[in-house]
Amino acid sequence: MGTIYNDKTLLRRSMRLMNRQLSSELKQSQSSSIWDHIQKYPPFSNAKTILIYWSMDTEVSTRRIVQNLVSEKNFLLPVVVGDTLVLRLFSGMENMVPEPVFGILEPEGPDFVDYKKIELVIVPGLAFDTKGNRLGRGKGYYDKLLNQIPWARTIGICFSHQLVGHVPVEGHDVTLNSICTPEGIIEVK
Repeated sequence: MGTIYNDKTLLRRSMRLMNRQLSSELKQSQSSSIWDHIQKYPPFSNAKTILIYWSMDTEVSTRRIVQNLVSEKNFLLPVVVGDTLVLRLFSGMENMVPEPVFGILEPEGPDFVDYKKIELVIVPGLAFDTKGNRLGRGKGYYDKLLNQIPWARTIGICFSHQLVGHVPVEGHDVTLNSICTPEGIIEVK
């Protein structure tokens, strides 16, 4: 965790390379450890409506937890529309369709607009630090969305190598409440 990056572009490049080099066994093992911690975490266990993401192959896996707990929790998934994210309820694999550009599965159905019900946001990222700073993919989608739901608790999830000494931030970047790695949960604020 000691590496300090002062350049977002360099940090993104480095993290993307490391993510691609992780074996599927290590990704699965670390993802399982992360979910062991999160399922015991009161903001998760007590929440009924959770904004989460449908993981890509290079990210901490979220697919199994969403599918296994769909009868207990309302999971919202983001869908990119233009330069914003809209939210849709996950209601089963039969309602997931590939988006046209990258083929990432997204839920069909009406947009979820009752943002007041969102209690917890599980946030993806390329890198995080112990101060709750997050480096995303560079489009600012999550920062815009998180600014619309400031009451919701936020937790970033990442593989061990994605927790770095310092993530460079700008004025529009939103700080998270906590970070979860395979080693445990780090409370920030």
